[in-house]
Amino acid sequence: MIDIEIIVIQLIMKNKKDNFFNIKQKNKKLKVGSILISEPMLEDYYFRRAVILILDCDDNGAMGVVLNKPIFIDINEVISDLSSKPFPLFSGGPVEIDRVFFLHQLSNVISESELIIDEVFWSGKQDDLAKYLGTPDFDDSKIKAFIGYSGWESGQLEKEIEDGRWVIVDGDRKAIFQEDFNSLWTNMVQSLGEDYHVWLNFPSNPLLN
Repeated sequence: MIDIEIIVIQLIMKNKKDNFFNIKQKNKKLKVGSILISEPMLEDYYFRRAVILILDCDDNGAMGVVLNKPIFIDINEVISDLSSKPFPLFSGGPVEIDRVFFLHQLSNVISESELIIDEVFWSGKQDDLAKYLGTPDFDDSKIKAFIGYSGWESGQLEKEIEDGRWVIVDGDRKAIFQEDFNSLWTNMVQSLGEDYHVWLNFPSNPLLN
């Protein structure tokens, strides 16, 4: 029985464009604040079962950060002269992996922040950020740090969405700052409805199942 399952999965992976995971749906319009949910057969390290928040998109392309790929490195090891209590760092994507980026809910203390969706902000004045990270009031539930980001050239992401690699949903602050990041992809897929429950039953590595 196991051998038959493996053969079926191999055939599905060989013919991904026509596989039953590519569920026909009317995607929402891609915009700043959209969340992308990857289909379960994406094999790329950064995007496998990824949930991505879109930070910018226009005719020149798009950028975002992966919300659920922790790398377990202390932020104090990455940013020199920073004194902060340890909190998770995430791999935002394969672009500019020598830089640290921030999402937060702290526009009241971090000036020059860019609004993404209600109560969710991107970046801001570095001096304000460093000062906040070093204070006793620092609340890591209101901030997420990323090494690198994800980027697409003009039309590239739209083509991937058309091919069924991603599903677009509206951004949600609770999802973005969900503490249990290991279950974020599962929770987001469950929110899509019963048609997508087949995704949940597909193994992370089908050839090792």
